[in-house]
Amino acid sequence: MGASLVLSLFSATDNVFVKMLGSPCRVSRPVAAPCLISQHEELALVIRISGSASGAFVIQFPMATAQAIARNFPVQIETREVISELGRMIVRRLRRNSSGTDISISPPRLFPKGNASEATNDFRSWVVAEFVSTPGKFVVAASITQSQTTTTKPEQAGAITNSTSASGNACYS
Repeated sequence: MGASLVLSLFSATDNVFVKMLGSPCRVSRPVAAPCLISQHEELALVIRISGSASGAFVIQFPMATAQAIARNFPVQIETREVISELGRMIVRRLRRNSSGTDISISPPRLFPKGNASEATNDFRSWVVAEFVSTPGKFVVAASITQSQTTTTKPEQAGAITNSTSASGNACYS
């Protein structure tokens, strides 16, 4: 399920960019990273997920890219509001794509100037991809922990199933 959630995030992001900005995104090959590196001049959207998988999605926009997106947005509003609205659109698409599952997707939170670490410091093992659109480059990252269910042998004492999940720390610079 983790890979399908990441692909759904990538697809939702591209669909919103095409629909709202007329700009399809080229996506770099995703890479694994032990932590996220935050830039001081950026806006970051953080989307938390919970259920059979838990974790966070982070979309990091350098300020120049965020301002270019705002200039090309159909409605002229403040840059932070444009990025927040894009985040809400992406979340709506993610929720539609994950309907019928036990995944819960939070509304996006906007963090200015690389301050997203407080919302993501519980996560490690990120999958990170660079997106290139007409307004500029930005980074999409996901840290997902799959809940694992293991079954004990009938002769063993205790519960029949045990649900566990792992978490760790993301490092921000």
